[in-house]
Amino acid sequence: MACHLAFMDKLPSFWAVKSNIQVSGDLTTSRGPGTTFEFALSFVQQLFGSNISEEIGGKLFINRQ
Repeated sequence: MACHLAFMDKLPSFWAVKSNIQVSGDLTTSRGPGTTFEFALSFVQQLFGSNISEEIGGKLFINRQ
């Protein structure tokens, strides 16, 4: 589970991850409002593939690597 940094200490360590976006099966979570574009591009990647996601991200000057 990805979460806002203010809540990291409130979750068991085996649940919290330090990535901005976390995809697990059908569930996608993010850390908060600061990761909105990464979150959206994650859905684009899941629905339309990496090439489309990278193309859109490039036009927005977002590098997800």
